[in-house]
Amino acid sequence: MIIRKPSAKEIVRCYIKYASMEDWLPTRTTNAKDFAKELSKSDCYVKVAEDEDGEIIAFLYGNPEQMLHMPFPAYVQKYYCSWCKGSKAARALKMLHQDLFEFAEDRGYWMVISTGSHHDEKYSFTKMLERMLGWERRGYVAMQKTTHYDPEKAADGKSHQPRPTGRAARRLQQRGPQPPS
Repeated sequence: MIIRKPSAKEIVRCYIKYASMEDWLPTRTTNAKDFAKELSKSDCYVKVAEDEDGEIIAFLYGNPEQMLHMPFPAYVQKYYCSWCKGSKAARALKMLHQDLFEFAEDRGYWMVISTGSHHDEKYSFTKMLERMLGWERRGYVAMQKTTHYDPEKAADGKSHQPRPTGRAARRLQQRGPQPPS
């Protein structure tokens, strides 16, 4: 299984597939192309998990968010969706969320937050993050503090912005050229 950045066309397919799974809240797919075009140009986190057969089996999109009650922006998962079951689904969840965490860590964020789904009434999703990756969990929310988290600064009441470490550039050099998306 590999984790990679999807093309705009693949983002549209993931978006439509995600929306088609929704049977409770109203959804629309008319803006899928605009969403995909915007994401493919942005520096937000958007990756897919691709299985050994080259099939996309999971999608994760996240971006930074400054919450009113927090003195620092966190990197927040906005959409996660998987189209497989069992160990393959668990592996995709683990790999994508670990990659999201490293992405946020490299950019100097203090925390990564992942919310569950209204479909997941037993909190299975966030319990998996807790069990497999050691994230802290309360109900439908799971979060993991990065090495940048500073409890003293978090309590001082001032606003703090992320400070990239430079590791992102070094990791990209170590990984070598990425396949075109």
